[in-house]
Amino acid sequence: MEEKKIKCLCNKCTRHCCSNKFTGLAEGLKREHQEEFVQIMLDDEELKRIKEAGYEDFIEKKDDNYYLALNSDYSCKAFENGLCNIYEVRPDVCKLYPYYFDPFCGLAIDSNCPGNFDLEDVDKEEIYKLIEKRIKLFKQKGE
Repeated sequence: MEEKKIKCLCNKCTRHCCSNKFTGLAEGLKREHQEEFVQIMLDDEELKRIKEAGYEDFIEKKDDNYYLALNSDYSCKAFENGLCNIYEVRPDVCKLYPYYFDPFCGLAIDSNCPGNFDLEDVDKEEIYKLIEKRIKLFKQKGE
């Protein structure tokens, strides 16, 4: 049986989860309050992977933590002209999307994502491993 692949529409996407076209923010919520929720904290492995690939310009340090750098409109600095410049070494949270961890309900999916995604197509063990790493980072940030 042929394994189905999850497909991201990338530069054909009208929403771009990593750009300022992202439509996941509910109407009425203020954009200036989104930075702490959209900025991606990097763990040691991700940091090393991105640095070794020569993409230090897409990393920023704040409060003793490393993050994927954002533009002033909260879009990802690595995302230009509809493409991700660091796709091969992108952080785990980018690999997970449109799946993410919601602290209230667990594994969730962004229903606004127009890509071709189906939870049945996903290696759930791999997804949960990546989500566990994300949870540890969030806990670390809160300490």
